[in-house]
Amino acid sequence: MLRITTLALGLLLGCASSARSTTGSGGVDASVDVPALTDAPPPARVEGLPFSPGCLADDSWRWSNPLPQGQTLTAAWAASERDVWAVGVAGTILHFDGTRWRCVPSGTTQDLRTVWGSGPDDVWAAGTGRGAGTPEILRWDGRRWARAAYATGQNVLAIGGTGPSDVWVFSDPNYPAMHWDGAAWTRTPTVGSQSLRALWGARPDDVWAIGFDSAYGIWHWDGSAWNNRTPLPFTVRPYPPLLGIWGRSAGEVWAVGYYADEPRVIRWDGAAWQRVETPATGPLVRVWGSGERDVWVLGVREILHWDGSAWSTRPVGGMVPELRAVGAAVVVSGERDAWFVGQGGHMARWGGERWSDSPPSVREHQRAVWGASDADVWSVGGQGTILHWDGAAWQRVPSGTTEDLVAVWGRSARDAWAAGARGTSLRWDGARWSAVPVPGATALADGGGDSGGGAWVVGRGARSPFVARWDGTQWVPALAGLEGLERVELRAVWVGGDGVVWTVGSLPPVVMGEGRPGPTESVALRWDGASWVRVTTDITGGFGDVWGASASEIYAVGAAGVARWDGARWAIALGLGDTDPPIERLWGFDARNLWAIGGMTLRRWDGVQWTATTFRVPHGPFADLWGADAEHLWLVGGLGLVARHTR
Repeated sequence: MLRITTLALGLLLGCASSARSTTGSGGVDASVDVPALTDAPPPARVEGLPFSPGCLADDSWRWSNPLPQGQTLTAAWAASERDVWAVGVAGTILHFDGTRWRCVPSGTTQDLRTVWGSGPDDVWAAGTGRGAGTPEILRWDGRRWARAAYATGQNVLAIGGTGPSDVWVFSDPNYPAMHWDGAAWTRTPTVGSQSLRALWGARPDDVWAIGFDSAYGIWHWDGSAWNNRTPLPFTVRPYPPLLGIWGRSAGEVWAVGYYADEPRVIRWDGAAWQRVETPATGPLVRVWGSGERDVWVLGVREILHWDGSAWSTRPVGGMVPELRAVGAAVVVSGERDAWFVGQGGHMARWGGERWSDSPPSVREHQRAVWGASDADVWSVGGQGTILHWDGAAWQRVPSGTTEDLVAVWGRSARDAWAAGARGTSLRWDGARWSAVPVPGATALADGGGDSGGGAWVVGRGARSPFVARWDGTQWVPALAGLEGLERVELRAVWVGGDGVVWTVGSLPPVVMGEGRPGPTESVALRWDGASWVRVTTDITGGFGDVWGASASEIYAVGAAGVARWDGARWAIALGLGDTDPPIERLWGFDARNLWAIGGMTLRRWDGVQWTATTFRVPHGPFADLWGADAEHLWLVGGLGLVARHTR
């Protein structure tokens, strides 16, 4: 007898069994090995999964951090320790075979919100539909995922049952509950007045359903009809929302939820629902277990564990506080094996004593990237984070600061710079990062250098824009020509050969009285060897970054798009639509290989035309891009995003 629960977001606890684990022929050969349940170090080979939605095997972009991928995961289910499924946004489906996670093509880019199975060769996933009457329901047959015929509702909120011929689906409110008997779908009368979000069944005539049904609280299927006559141990009305349910047997079922931000746990003993007190401090959203002494509850602030006699709190490092909004799941595949999955691809594994990121990953926002080569790359970001890629893996490198870092550049493997908030300036000498004071700077926005060792930083001083130049021993302010530009915000600098230096930024309008403010001016300044000279442009919206192919071919980006300086004047090279986000960052390898980043869109100039690719990941907007050449590129962004282009 199978007793399976379904989670839309959940704590996935996979019950240990002898069920056969299989991924069939559908798994893309892009994976990450996962350490066994010991403290042994991870295997040397770690590969990221495809970056684009849908698990495209020929995708030239791959995840480099987090691993194995960074799409938000919203639900999970396990048949055994060697057969674990996780689903998420943009059609993401991952499978764990006991050694590694693989990306399995789903055939959809719709968000998947729930997953459940009756065994290794019968797994269901469902989620956001493509329109009325077209909910996204997929079924795994042991070899591949395929759409299941289904024609009611739009967004599936819960799917589950007790076997391959006993499957229930709950869609949007006011749509009937649907039942699969192994041959066809049949409708049952609408259950409840609001959304039902989870169900669990001990047998075909004993199924429980819960959700945001404040009028009735909980529903039960007795084999012929749904009823809501079972009283609940709550004195308040309307009933609190119940979001998670799991059972070990017909006489032991757990349900969790919240009321007015307070946790609620109830337990069915075969005759009545009883209130259970826990040490939870906030709403509870999911529950799963592997036995009477191994029950897990996922909350928006913590994960709780019941060992049969007492509750304990099992924190997961880096958890996003508001799990109700972003999605999270836990699955248990044995008393010493459980998985947590959630926002931005976060994965943690329970090894019997603690949760550990599996594999370890960085969660701080990454703001800038640069490398001496494709096997020697630096990424910097929030809270003083500095990461180094050695050609095989990313490693944290002590920075000596907790200030946000927003720029990184250099000229060799033994000479690199990083800069950021509060005038922070760091230099790498091949062994360590050391602070280098920048007198007069209160915040640095960017920096750059040339192959001869020259370096520049731009940002803000106490009351005006700030620029400094490295003279070989110290930073020296270079403020000549900035008089009268006190309100200018300098955002980027580009340093070319032969003393060519450009810095760009914006000048906000002055608002006086009740009149409408004018447009933000775009500011471009060129260094003439002694002072800064403003180069006139009628382009508005401000500039956010600058790069040059030569002294007479300079590009700047901003709210108006991509602008080009031809040695005589600025003109728009790529305009933006009304709904396009501003282009924030720019990098080029040469005049025929130029990339511009705006929001989640990456635009490329090949010397003839611009092409755009828009990604859908929860890490945006993208922050920076750098390449060792025209095809080996690195892209960084929020939640620790690092992606690599290798073709």
